[in-house]
Amino acid sequence: MTKEESRAINSVDGLQSALARFGAKVIDSHRDTYGDVDGGSLQEMAEQCGLLVTVMVTEPCGENCSCVENGDFPQYCLRYPVGLNALIAVLAKFPGEGSTV
Repeated sequence: MTKEESRAINSVDGLQSALARFGAKVIDSHRDTYGDVDGGSLQEMAEQCGLLVTVMVTEPCGENCSCVENGDFPQYCLRYPVGLNALIAVLAKFPGEGSTV
């Protein structure tokens, strides 16, 4: 993913486009795997769509981050882009409205 694509993901249109691409990839994979899409495949699809961003870290990001468990630094950490973080925060304010966040 280029820097320009990364910046676009933080716009509403860019985020909607990335989520639509991800959704299409998941549905397509779901049909191809008879309903069993594994976590590694989901992560790869999210990375391809820009919904997970790889960042090099030299120390733990926070206590709930998986990089803490790995322990060896420097290492790569996967993060949500800013736009997706904002959407997740909004969805969390409306429990029971279809959000599982």
